[in-house]
This record gives sequence, structure tokens and C-alpha cells, in this order.
Amino acid sequence: MRSVETGEEIQLSQDGEALYDYATLLPSPREMIRQGTTKPMLPVAATWSPDSKKLLTYRIDQRKAGRFHWIQFAPPGGGRPLLYSCAYPLPGEIDLPKAEPLIFDVEKRKQIQVDSESHPMLYYGSPDRIPPYGLCWGEDSQQIYFQLLERGYNALKLRVTDASKGQTRTIVDERAGHPYMSTVDRILPHQNNRTNIFPILNII
Repeated sequence: MRSVETGEEIQLSQDGEALYDYATLLPSPREMIRQGTTKPMLPVAATWSPDSKKLLTYRIDQRKAGRFHWIQFAPPGGGRPLLYSCAYPLPGEIDLPKAEPLIFDVEKRKQIQVDSESHPMLYYGSPDRIPPYGLCWGEDSQQIYFQLLERGYNALKLRVTDASKGQTRTIVDERAGHPYMSTVDRILPHQNNRTNIFPILNII
């Protein structure tokens, strides 16, 4: 990142690598085809805290994830067919892309690990843009909220994390004997540590 006041460049992480990088969405086939490349330009997936002192983001590990392939037989302008590939889990596969939520304290140049298991990525995109994850800040910048969906859609947890220490606790744990889907696509934290969520819609 770069300071708009001084022009100083600040590097917040040192260990990013291919297929295990920070603040990057899993690219969708539509975006790859639109840009004509398997490595499309994507927006940085990070959210400032309301007090502008911390960044909320994630790191996705897709190194062992299976790849799915699309062929564009008639690309614009003609020529040979184009091959596009991206991480895309199929039923029964064990190695899924997994997102690790984390926080950067920009003032202290410090990375804060969130004490939670990784989010299984069941679709392309990012944990903060795919319902029902919804990584977001509390209004006081002291907490983050997120939902954790278990594979199989049989359990959904709402969790809150101390943004200074990374300590996490579960405040809602919904479970069912069959798959279900949440009716909410964002969680809504409010003052006094109260959080509005919507009930779960069962799918039989």
C-alpha cells in the first residue's frame, strides 16, 4: 500500500506465493474469458476498518485444489481455441481452496491471525463476496464478524473476532439433518455488540 500524504510504500506481508496469495479473489471463468487470460486483473479484496487503522482480508490456499477447464472454441478475432482453468471443487473432492481470514494493523505494521479454521471455498469469488460468508467490520472497529459454512450445507456458524488479538468465538451455531441455505447474504453488526441475522431457510 502507499500513503497518499507522503508517498511511502508499506509492504504488509512477506510470504505470498502463487496459488497461496493475499487479498485475491478466485477468478471466475466469465472474468477470464472477458479479459482473454487465465490471470485476469482483479480488485484487491480488503476492507478498511471504520477508523481506518486496520485492514480485513484473507489468504486463499488453492495449491492442492483441483482445476476445472473451459474451452472457448470461437474466441473474438478468430484463431485457435483458448483454454481457461481455475480452481473449482467437485463433489467428493477432499482438497478444496481454503480461505484464511486475517487482519493487518497498518499503524503497527502487524499481521493479526484470526483464530479460526479456514473457510472452505465452494465456489469462485471470495469469502466476503460469496453468501453466506460476509466478512465485515463492527461499527466500533474492535471486532469482525463472519459466517462459516460447513461443506454439505448442513451447518452454519456466526463468529466474532477481537480485531486486536484475533481471538474468535462462535455466537450462533445452526445445524440441520439435511442441507439448508441461509436467507442472508450479509451479516449486519450494530452498536452494543448486537448483530442482526436472518433465520435459515430449510431446503428439503
